[in-house]
Amino acid sequence: MVEEDKRYPNTLLQELLWPDAWKCTVACILLNQTTRKQVDKVWPTLFAEAPTPEDMLKISSVRLQEILKPLGFWRIRTERLKKMSTMWGTVPHHELPGVGTYAHQSHRIFFHDDLLENEEVKDHALVGYVNWRRKQNFRLNEM
Repeated sequence: MVEEDKRYPNTLLQELLWPDAWKCTVACILLNQTTRKQVDKVWPTLFAEAPTPEDMLKISSVRLQEILKPLGFWRIRTERLKKMSTMWGTVPHHELPGVGTYAHQSHRIFFHDDLLENEEVKDHALVGYVNWRRKQNFRLNEM
């Protein structure tokens, strides 16, 4: 977890899950096509039952769908989370199933301290975070 005094005023889920890159990627997949408010109802249970990629592969698809149902698209999310967990660590991050622009930009920001200086950031939460971080004087990788 990012130290409280170094968190963005509108704390992002990635800050709460950092430095676990897999959990942050899962969170980004959960956030696709839904709200943080909805995801906050799901992620604690999900990570209690599947805290690692290996555990995600062990949890039954039926149980995973049950956990994800409040977010919608539970069948697609289940398939992507299972495939992503299978491939975790074997391909570049941006090639993982379910990883789109938001997830990949988040990964670069939180795990490479890349504040995307020469790139358009479209997600409103990431825009706010990046603008805030550019004014700060710390690097996550030094924490």
